[in-house]
Amino acid sequence: MKFYKIPFVLITLLLILGIEFRNSIEVNDLLIFTLLVVSFLINFLLLKFDLLRKIQLLFYSVSIVLIGVFFLSTALTENKNEELDTKSSRFVEIIEIGSVDRVWRKALVKSLAYVSANDVTISEELLLLYFQASTIKVGDQLLINSRIEKIENKGNPGEFDAVKYWATKKIYSIGFVGESDYRIIDHVEESWLIMNSNALRNSLSSTLKSNLDQEQLGVGQALILGNKELLSTEIKTSFSRAGAMHVLAVSGLHVGIVLAFLIFVLERFPRIFSRRAAILISILFIWIYAGITGFSPSVLRATIMFSIIVFGDVFGKQSSLFNSLGFSAFLMIVWNPLIIYDIGFQLSYLAMLGIFLFYAPISKLFFVQNKHLRKIWNGTAVGIAAQITTVPLTLYYFHQFPNYFALTNIGMMIFAGLTMVLGLLLFALNWLPYIGAFVGIILGISLSIMIWFVSWVESLPGSVAKGFVISEEMVLIIYGSLMILILFRKNRKVIVPSILSLILLFSLMQYKRYSNLKQNELVVFNSNDLIVSVKIGNKIFCFHDEKDISAKRTHYLMSNYQNVKPGKLTITRLKKGSTTIENGDCEIELIYNEDQLNISNNQFNYTVRTSYKAINETVDTIIDLPFLQKNPSHIQLSKGAFVVPLNNR
Repeated sequence: MKFYKIPFVLITLLLILGIEFRNSIEVNDLLIFTLLVVSFLINFLLLKFDLLRKIQLLFYSVSIVLIGVFFLSTALTENKNEELDTKSSRFVEIIEIGSVDRVWRKALVKSLAYVSANDVTISEELLLLYFQASTIKVGDQLLINSRIEKIENKGNPGEFDAVKYWATKKIYSIGFVGESDYRIIDHVEESWLIMNSNALRNSLSSTLKSNLDQEQLGVGQALILGNKELLSTEIKTSFSRAGAMHVLAVSGLHVGIVLAFLIFVLERFPRIFSRRAAILISILFIWIYAGITGFSPSVLRATIMFSIIVFGDVFGKQSSLFNSLGFSAFLMIVWNPLIIYDIGFQLSYLAMLGIFLFYAPISKLFFVQNKHLRKIWNGTAVGIAAQITTVPLTLYYFHQFPNYFALTNIGMMIFAGLTMVLGLLLFALNWLPYIGAFVGIILGISLSIMIWFVSWVESLPGSVAKGFVISEEMVLIIYGSLMILILFRKNRKVIVPSILSLILLFSLMQYKRYSNLKQNELVVFNSNDLIVSVKIGNKIFCFHDEKDISAKRTHYLMSNYQNVKPGKLTITRLKKGSTTIENGDCEIELIYNEDQLNISNNQFNYTVRTSYKAINETVDTIIDLPFLQKNPSHIQLSKGAFVVPLNNR
């Protein structure tokens, strides 16, 4: 397909190139602005002269790249954090806040000013705060006196990149506000649109709460309303390992189901609604639905794209699916250039691109005569097509691959569609006492079967392959090779090297994974609680101190660690005295008391300091837990986990 037929694909790619260039290299903003003005002048002059189209295209492309650079420069300037003032109180306004069912409620707040004894300094920025309060609501303006710190990664193995994740949402700071750390000063009424959107969301959430039990409710709210607050860690883990996590994040699948269901229902009443009216009303409703679910990148993408495609159908104008996809991405990037670094944005667009490119050829591989089996095969083809373009990025971010994703996809086609339809029916019929209750019961049964099915897939042998650790460079090379393969698929001189390079790259990934499986290492984690692990072959021995809170923290850290360094995990509370770890040719001794942990074998002798009490400084290496005063001669865990490769003795 020629690029002039899909202009927004080219424009969007050039914008992304400019944004990435600005994010990777520090440039002078005045210089960029000057170059942008000059490029506009050159483009204006080019319109006056009959030059080669390639020259014009080159200058147009340069201008769009510079626009991308300028967009990100503006975004970074607007959201650049000032030096944090930890001594002053802050005047803030609540923008979003989590469920009252939580002890610590996650909130997105807008900081309006620093407040000291003698001065008020205007300072607007977004903050991530956790409140120990049940009475706070959206629109409240508070004076808080709590320590606000920059969001930082802990540097533990397998850790999620929280800094990059929150930066895409223009949030750079975090804090915890206890019951005595705030005072409500005022309340600002929300706009009519936001107030009614929140009221509708709360009403629908209450409907689900009154019809579902706790486990069903967590999955139901995530799947139907996009609210994942009530999901347990066990449910998240189960869905992730089975390859069904995308179902719990409202996306194009959900928007498509809502749109199709609404059009189907409205077209049953042709005397009231013409086809055009049915489609336009359905489009309006999916925009309302997008607002209820919080306008996530995947929902926005799907809503914009479906709106363009359906409008084209209504008014008799066919639009390119690729151009519609590119246009929706273009609008979102203009709105927030940092969104290109959002994981949901990346996976959502790559999945749709894979479906557009590969669904048709995959579905044609087998002809299925039975119409019901054909639907199952077509759904499977959609899942495979989406996986082709998302696998490299999934392995990069999550380090694991669900081996039975095709089986999971078949189940989710049935249960996700059924649950969405039942949820919409429940919202529509809940006011009818018996009918509403009956629909609620069926919805609960559907959710329970879905949860059971996902748990069953997860329990199958080898359900998930872990240990994939790949670099950004390798991800870019993989996608580059894939793009070349797509663009020049009819050129045998290009297609063979591209396929061979992809095979080589995936072979290197498997080799790296095999190395991670066999890696022996000692890890002292960056945690205020003492947490140590020793990996020998395919076994991981983990130890933590005697605090009850350490056990929960340990399971979280080790879950992340197992993603990059898989192994059979054993978690044990440290006992005072000596503990010996022995597996094959490797042996390590741990000697623990309330002030320190000594770790030694024939290769090393480390001491982890767990209190301010002085210890013997004659050991080889002293490691300080993060809360201890910084000693330049000691290893500081506050800078990241301490990792040491182990050799056999």
